[in-house]
Amino acid sequence: MRELTNQDIMFIIAGVLNVVGIVGSFVPALPGPPLALAAMILCCVAYPSTIMIVLTVMMALLVVALAITDYLAPGYMAKKAGGSKRAEWGANIGLFIGLFFLPWGIVIGPFVGAFIGQISEYSGEFEWKKSFVVASYTLMSLLVTSFFKFMACLLMLAICIVDVVIYYYNL
Repeated sequence: MRELTNQDIMFIIAGVLNVVGIVGSFVPALPGPPLALAAMILCCVAYPSTIMIVLTVMMALLVVALAITDYLAPGYMAKKAGGSKRAEWGANIGLFIGLFFLPWGIVIGPFVGAFIGQISEYSGEFEWKKSFVVASYTLMSLLVTSFFKFMACLLMLAICIVDVVIYYYNL
């Protein structure tokens, strides 16, 4: 059995970061795409090539765009549906509370939080339909951004796998 080299250790750490990054694309407490990007950077350091450097820079730009979109999407979608600031806060609080009830809590929490936040906006009257629409838009934004983060993490994993295969099989 041969000893582990620095490249071996970097590839192992990159693999762990990729797995945690994929999980983090759904769990809001974990920064999924940034962790997957860190894995790509490790792969790039372990076995640098021009194409790997270019792909890493491109993925870094994508991760920044995803982070901005992930932050702005729920509020934008709540406003697009006619929601209030309370609905946005409710969605964020529901998301936090939902973390304690994984896996369904991260889906149900923002929906319920946005619904309660929106319905509390009305004094005395209950606007069930509007609150439901606002909560649905908020949930839709969460699902869409999670899907794109998941796809970006899978793409970064695939790029890392190709880099590892090229390194070990000298292709």
